[in-house]
Amino acid sequence: MRAWLPEARVTGPEPAVERDIEGLNRVFAEAFTDRYRRDGLIGVRVPQLNPLVWRYALLDAGEGAMVWRDEHGDIAAFNVAHQAGVEGWMGPL
Repeated sequence: MRAWLPEARVTGPEPAVERDIEGLNRVFAEAFTDRYRRDGLIGVRVPQLNPLVWRYALLDAGEGAMVWRDEHGDIAAFNVAHQAGVEGWMGPL
């Protein structure tokens, strides 16, 4: 049984910009590490990506790069959507 916790206040979406890269990297690494842990791979730690990878992803996604912020203004979630020809890709957290 889980203890009751108030719902987190999240605002957004808003455009993801280059100054968000540190927060994007933190959420990315923590979320995927947690996913592996939940799948039983407790020793797996997903590293942060090179900031240049994020910069390229944000530039490529344009308006498809969005963030949601918690009550402290930190990134709580993000989505980066890309289109290549007729194919699309979306990476939500």
